[in-house]
Amino acid sequence: MSNLTSPQGTPAAPPPTAGSGVEAGAWTPTNPNAAAPEFIADFYESFTREVVAGGDAGTVVDRYFAPGITQIADGITLDRQRLIDHLHPVRKNLTGCRYEVHEALRSGDQLAAHFTIHAELRHTRTISTEVFLFGELTPDNRFHHTTQSTRELKPQPTDPSTA
Repeated sequence: MSNLTSPQGTPAAPPPTAGSGVEAGAWTPTNPNAAAPEFIADFYESFTREVVAGGDAGTVVDRYFAPGITQIADGITLDRQRLIDHLHPVRKNLTGCRYEVHEALRSGDQLAAHFTIHAELRHTRTISTEVFLFGELTPDNRFHHTTQSTRELKPQPTDPSTA
């Protein structure tokens, strides 16, 4: 479940229309008119669900990312094939995940977001990663390009007086 703390009412792009370049089989937002924070949460929660469920990784990537995708994360560029290759260890190790969206803004096909991924891994622990994302979307709401800066958040010590 996502914790959406950004102000409501951020304009969302209108849903795609016939002849707008929308491809069959592309991901469809639960609410095409959702504000940017809800769009980000819906996008990544849906993508993660499909990744973990199995099936052809290329088909999953193609539903959420446009042909020619470039994703730059911490200076490392992933094209479509490298993104697909990245999904194998995710499928093998991820047991649960939630997205906490702190802020997100959208203007047309441009999107900026600050969120935290809380990933529960099979043989280790929960890893929390803070993400700052700047992206460009296609008319059918798939990412065409993203640039991300990430950092792993260290677990906060539990205060015994609040336990």
